[in-house]
Amino acid sequence: MSRESQHTSRAWWPLFGLAAVALGHTATWMAQFALSPDELRVGGQVMFDAYNDDGTELLFRLSAGMGMLGIAALVVFGAGFRRMLEQRVPRESLLPAVAGNALIATAGALLVAFVFRAMVFDTIAEYGVDAQVTTYSLSQNVPLAAWVGVGVAEVVTAIAAFKYGAFGKGFGWFSAVLAALTLIVVLTGTPFPGNVAAGIWLIGAAVVAMRGSAVANRATALTPVTA
Repeated sequence: MSRESQHTSRAWWPLFGLAAVALGHTATWMAQFALSPDELRVGGQVMFDAYNDDGTELLFRLSAGMGMLGIAALVVFGAGFRRMLEQRVPRESLLPAVAGNALIATAGALLVAFVFRAMVFDTIAEYGVDAQVTTYSLSQNVPLAAWVGVGVAEVVTAIAAFKYGAFGKGFGWFSAVLAALTLIVVLTGTPFPGNVAAGIWLIGAAVVAMRGSAVANRATALTPVTA
C-alpha cells in the first residue's frame, strides 16, 4: 500500500535569495544617480546644497533600510544553501562551509556599506561638509563592490557540480562563467560590476534550489509507505 507523504511542502529558504536580490540590488542602485556628475565633481558645500535642493535624504535613508532587509534575506539564503550543499557532497568536503561563509561575508560587507549610506546625512552636523562628501563616496562605491564575495559561492557551486554532481552541468557552467567574470573584475581592480554577476547567480541559485526541492517532494510523495 502507498500513500502521499504527510509533509511535502517546498523549502522556503530559496525565496530569500530572490528577496536578497530584489531588496539588496534595488538599495544598491536606487541612490547611485541622486546627484549629477557636475555636482559630484564640485563637492563640498555645493554638493551638500544639491542634496537639500533635490530632497534626496529620504531616498538615501530608505535605501539604507531596504539594504538592511536584503542583508537579512541573504543570511537566511546562505544558511539554506550551505545545508543543501551538505546534503549533496561528501561529508568531509569543505565546500558547503566555504560557500556559506562566502555569502555571510558578503552580507557583512553589505552591512558596512549600508551603514555608510545611512550616515550620509548625519556626518554634516558632526564633521562638516568635507566629511559628508567622503561618506557619500563610500555609500555609493562600497555597496557596488561588496557583492563580489558571492563570487566564491559561484566557484564552489561549479566545483560541486563538476566534481560531485551536486548540480546539473548547466548550472555548473552558469556558475563557472559568472565566477570567471567576477574574477576578472576583481583582478583588474574594478570590483564594482561584480554586483551584476552576483545578482544573476543568486537568482539562478534560488530557482535551482526551488526546483530541486519540488523534485524531492514529488519523490517523497511517491515513496511507498508500509503499514
